[in-house]
Amino acid sequence: MFLPFLLAATGGLYGDECSTVEDCHFAQAVCHDALKTCQCHPDVPISNYKDKCGKAASVNETCMFNEQCEDVNFKTECKNERCACKYDMVPEVTVDGAVICTYSGLLLKNVRGRTRPLGSLLNAANGGLYGDQCSTEQDCHFAEAVCHDVVKTCQCHPDVPISNYKDKCGKAASINETCMFNEQCEDVNFKTECKNGRCACKYDMVPEVTVDGTIICASANGGLHGDQCSTVQDCHFAEAVCHDVLKTCQCHPDVPISNYKDKCGKAASINETCMFNEQCEDVNFKAECKNGRCACKFNMVPEVTVDGTVICAYSGLLLKNARVT
Repeated sequence: MFLPFLLAATGGLYGDECSTVEDCHFAQAVCHDALKTCQCHPDVPISNYKDKCGKAASVNETCMFNEQCEDVNFKTECKNERCACKYDMVPEVTVDGAVICTYSGLLLKNVRGRTRPLGSLLNAANGGLYGDQCSTEQDCHFAEAVCHDVVKTCQCHPDVPISNYKDKCGKAASINETCMFNEQCEDVNFKTECKNGRCACKYDMVPEVTVDGTIICASANGGLHGDQCSTVQDCHFAEAVCHDVLKTCQCHPDVPISNYKDKCGKAASINETCMFNEQCEDVNFKAECKNGRCACKFNMVPEVTVDGTVICAYSGLLLKNARVT
């Protein structure tokens, strides 16, 4: 009997399929007329991509989850039920009344002992985040940054090659090793995340040691993407197949992109429909699935290049942390 697992897998969370709103089991949910997936009501459009909806929130405004704050300013998070600046930054009010997060002239020191003045604010107009264009290392405003000799963009130093694609660099980390951000863990095992400063299994999965000594993350009930299988009946998510060679649950070739748990879909470009972040990230790592469509992360905006490609860029805009309502 797999009923408890199936209820969890199809239990009406954000992005799950629905026929009516009764299929969506979280407050402020609607069943989207076109997508037929559970979404947030337009009055509270921001989602934690699971079971909560809310309004966008600026620094010091009340919040329930990080995405409410990040929608206004990607340098903020929900801390003690209020939006606050991340990374030991402090809020400052600009001349036009906007609240921004800045290091306020502090020196940013990296692990090799060098220091770099951050000046006023590290914002979109000044650039200097991972992937932004640069001429010298001084154009890159995060610890362990280098200006790549060939591509002339801010990258991570080879000693700490893993990036959060924004403003941090680190080494790859295995289960139970120390970490600062998810990508360090995901580089070793895509089913892990950085939790309380250490890499741990996602989605309530548990670590297991295989016969060759490798530590993997497995579902207690089995049947998730990457779990072992003998037949497709062992795989408990839509569009699943049991891979003939690997003998693990995978996504059908028609919908090859997975959320590494219980969903499959096609790759999606900016403004195309989506159910989960990985569909967007497969096309552009600076995109995410937001309100059922792929959109640029971190307050970036889509721009069309000369060859017609849509990219996400800061486009010289100022980073504002207060919105007019």
